[in-house]
Amino acid sequence: MKTLYITIITLFLFTGAYAQETAKVDSASVVKLKTFLSGHILPVAVSVENNVQGVTIVGFKIDENKNITDVHVVKSLSPEFDAEVLREFQKYHQTILLPPSEYIAGVWLMIDNKKPKQPITPVDKSLYPNYLFDVTVNVHLNF
Repeated sequence: MKTLYITIITLFLFTGAYAQETAKVDSASVVKLKTFLSGHILPVAVSVENNVQGVTIVGFKIDENKNITDVHVVKSLSPEFDAEVLREFQKYHQTILLPPSEYIAGVWLMIDNKKPKQPITPVDKSLYPNYLFDVTVNVHLNF
């Protein structure tokens, strides 16, 4: 019985420490990443010409050194826009103060003054553990 109590207390303490570690999110480093992406991801001409609007959902890992690794598309919008999003994620070389884990981000392509070809549905973030943020790339058409 004594062993059972020790095991339960150990599990309880370990779970609390894990929760505290996952709660340590430095929002400033996440804001820097979002700002970088919003300023560097360019709308792809093919997507704009074809009025493709919506979201590319990207998965990426933060390693022990706080660097982005293993960037991949979880949900595709278009091959051209996906490639642009991946390219810019891979260019980001600043550390991100998050616990090592896999994270998810949504990169939205929106075209002003144009109705999307297909209805845009919001992302059900409950389907993606560690959904970190959304970035919007706006295209302003002047005509």
